[in-house]
Amino acid sequence: PISVQVASVSADTTQVELLLPQYGVVPGGDSVMESSVEPVLLTILENGSPDDPAVVLMQYVRSPRVQTAAFNPTGTKLLVTLDVASNGVLGSVPCASVVAIPIEDGGANSTALGAAPICTWNSETELEIVLGFGATVLPGDHVILRGGLKTANGASDLSPDVLAEISAPVAAQAPALSIHGPNDVSECDNVRLSVKAASARPMLRYVWRCLNCLEGDPLLALLALVPARELEIDAQQLTSGYEYQIGVTATTFLGASSLQAEHALLISPLPQPLLEIILPTPPYLRSQKLLFTSQAEFSSCSSVARQGSAVSEAAIIAAQQGSGQRRARVGFRWFVSRRPARGGGGGG
Repeated sequence: PISVQVASVSADTTQVELLLPQYGVVPGGDSVMESSVEPVLLTILENGSPDDPAVVLMQYVRSPRVQTAAFNPTGTKLLVTLDVASNGVLGSVPCASVVAIPIEDGGANSTALGAAPICTWNSETELEIVLGFGATVLPGDHVILRGGLKTANGASDLSPDVLAEISAPVAAQAPALSIHGPNDVSECDNVRLSVKAASARPMLRYVWRCLNCLEGDPLLALLALVPARELEIDAQQLTSGYEYQIGVTATTFLGASSLQAEHALLISPLPQPLLEIILPTPPYLRSQKLLFTSQAEFSSCSSVARQGSAVSEAAIIAAQQGSGQRRARVGFRWFVSRRPARGGGGGG
């Protein structure tokens, strides 16, 4: 019921005070208000007479609720949005004071957001959580927005703790991959190929493929057994003189699949040195410097391998100018540094 109390009376006015009940609160729970504001029309009658009623429009204001909680496209952040403007102070706040990731026993997972996450109120309706290193939170997990918020105008009650499910982004960003390893290998060597990926977290899975293998080639069976980022190949099992085209794709924890990265591998009957140019992950932009390194080692079936070590140098020889995509030719030089013979002397 509404409590009405006469506050003051003068010759031409009567001032009354109204104490309104709570708006349909569920015992032990949140308000049953669906919209953020519910108007209420009050009619006040003097001595119960309808002749000269006083009509008052009141509004119930609900505390802010979580509207969405989702990853950004790269998986490096969580964005929590509210359905109404809150009194959250703009700027950085301690994450423990505003959010938590619940676990089954009712506690909170203190490491799910990673090491030293950063929480920032970007606006009155958006909380940004920059995930720290080692974050494990996934789409489908839940996040708790700590209570204590009011609407921006302060009219609402304090909000309770609110549980919201975390969703994947509408369009997750696909990772960029590159395969690192030699392009030529002697038939008596082992070769290791590895994948570098530009991604917020380790890949969920890798899928290796041989793009030009003939039916029954041993490489097909090998690739089917390797879901990891590194692949080791025994060249003795493959066809000498054949250039294999190897591809790999990867899937992120957000479900985004990469474009296929490809690598050519020639199985040589000659004792080829293992040469490798190590590039950063794509994309390669004309406006940025491209830093790469190289390394080389002799074939295990070469007699030179027991006498010295290989040293290599790599450099961009030419890069075409102009607009659009262009390829740069990469040159490679290697030389042998032989060990000195016993009793003195040198070589090179």
